[in-house]
Amino acid sequence: MNDLASPEFVAIEPRAERPLPEQAGSSGWRLHLRVSGYRPIPSTVAALAIYANFFTHYWIPDVRWLLAPLLILILRRCRVHFTVGPRRYQMPLSVSFVLIGLFLWAAENAATFLGAWRYPDQGSL
Repeated sequence: MNDLASPEFVAIEPRAERPLPEQAGSSGWRLHLRVSGYRPIPSTVAALAIYANFFTHYWIPDVRWLLAPLLILILRRCRVHFTVGPRRYQMPLSVSFVLIGLFLWAAENAATFLGAWRYPDQGSL
């Protein structure tokens, strides 16, 4: 079986064929990203449960604190492999999710602090 057709291997390799004007000295860039150990069926079931919980937590008990460890358990063997410069690295997919959430949280809070937008209850700030 071809590795690219397997659910165990997902690869993303965009490549700029010609340098952009601001990258005049560059011959192009590559992003090598591979995910291994992904389990699509259990992940999909957990994702649907998380999605359902988002809409139903007003009428039934909120179970997000049970669903988060379940998703971590499902993804425990799933790893992201990536390249920075000449070196190849890997990290658990769950860690990458936490880092993405952390950076989004920091960016939103920084933008709010700098006045990029104002929420209704921030009128006096």
